[in-house]
Amino acid sequence: MKQDASVTSSPSAAPYRAFHSRSEEARERKEKIRELHKTKPIYAGIAPVFFVIWAASAYFTLQMPNVWLKLPGYFLIGVVLHSLGILMHEGLHGKLFKSKKPNRWVGFLCGAPALVGISAYKTVHLYHHRFERGIEDPDEFENISRRPFVLKLVLLGWFFVGAYFYIFHVPINGLRLGNRLERRRIIEEYLLMIALIFLAFQIVPIQILAQVWLIPILFTAQLAQVRGLAEHVFTAGDDPVRATRTVHSNFLVRFFMCNMNYHLEHHLYPGVPWYNCRRLHFLLLDDIKKAGGSVYNSYLVYLWDMGKALFSKVTNPYAETGPPAGYYTHYMPVLSGSGAQPNGAASSKSTQTPAK
Repeated sequence: MKQDASVTSSPSAAPYRAFHSRSEEARERKEKIRELHKTKPIYAGIAPVFFVIWAASAYFTLQMPNVWLKLPGYFLIGVVLHSLGILMHEGLHGKLFKSKKPNRWVGFLCGAPALVGISAYKTVHLYHHRFERGIEDPDEFENISRRPFVLKLVLLGWFFVGAYFYIFHVPINGLRLGNRLERRRIIEEYLLMIALIFLAFQIVPIQILAQVWLIPILFTAQLAQVRGLAEHVFTAGDDPVRATRTVHSNFLVRFFMCNMNYHLEHHLYPGVPWYNCRRLHFLLLDDIKKAGGSVYNSYLVYLWDMGKALFSKVTNPYAETGPPAGYYTHYMPVLSGSGAQPNGAASSKSTQTPAK
């Protein structure tokens, strides 16, 4: 299936209501956003930095005399493996380098430690962008069931073990959705990944491999599960600005997440590389507020609100009237966050507001 060009490189042309203006200020902002799309390969140097942090953390973890002193090392390695997975995501969007081959193979090296192949993930992920929160979105939780009770169980399950299913979801759906070339690349990469894993087990003693990869990847999985929930779960889904969420955080979180906490901005302009997403966020913030986008001040606040929402009573708001034309029916609560209301009104309350 031919991919939508806006998914990989250019600002989307979707009709964001609050974003349409012909004022001089809007034209200037549009030019600034165009500048933010420029790829600067020097920033791909963050990949070897993460590998060095992994190696250093592994060395010091192995020196620790007991498991309690090793735990911080396990956690830091898990964080770095998660960071490398996000860089793989940059590669599939073509934003690590200006040419395709380095994006693919550096992206492959970044994703392989987390057991995710870049070509499979690219196929699934671009469908996710193109059909965001819709019936054809392969990552949409609400496509699993339309019963709120079942969905809540799915979300709880995802919080604890979702990543372990996702590593199978990616290649299976990549093969299902991909064209002939994409399927060939998926098979090539997973065969190579299996060979590298087999080689690692042959060369590195299992006691060491467990401490520098197998145990830390459990932390990687938990981080990915929380991030995956925060990105889209309990958004309205009735407009591109209201189908994704941004979460503000501190410098360390932004650094190790490669600014992927600015996920709403990434969906609006997927061609903007990770190092420009924070600047993009502040360019768009006023319009995001006016459009009712979901912006949270921290992941902990989101998780607290999500926990409350999971135990709230939810009914289908479109039982009699049906959803608005062109939009998918969403059955779950809408969490707007603490930074997305007009005039900057602060609130982190769960709401039962249906999509309009």
